[in-house]
Amino acid sequence: MEVTRNLLTDEQRRIRFLHTAGQFVPIFGLLSAIGFGIIYLVTGQWQMLPIAGFALAGGGAFLLGYRLVKRGNSLAAGVLMVASSAALFPAYALVWKGIAGLFLAGVWLIPGLVILHAGLGGLSHSPLS
Repeated sequence: MEVTRNLLTDEQRRIRFLHTAGQFVPIFGLLSAIGFGIIYLVTGQWQMLPIAGFALAGGGAFLLGYRLVKRGNSLAAGVLMVASSAALFPAYALVWKGIAGLFLAGVWLIPGLVILHAGLGGLSHSPLS
């Protein structure tokens, strides 16, 4: 019995990653927003409302990125997803105090995402169509 494997190029793997992230991150953004809304209702902490809005905005950006990948514009999708991830760190800092750990993670996460995305340069089509 011969085993055959579907070998994908790096470009195809990156496009699939963007496609998958664009499908699942909006779901987690919505669930997070609902959770922060419930926390607001229970505790009355006003900080939960803008945090819920940030979670929805981030999920919305990934959903738009998903649509861009489906249309074959994976470069714009990758830039949008990385930029929205980078924008959320200072947005959370405006509301929460004592989140040095989040910034420390962001210092390593955001450049990593940019480096990952740098390999996507020049993509103009999607093998998923």
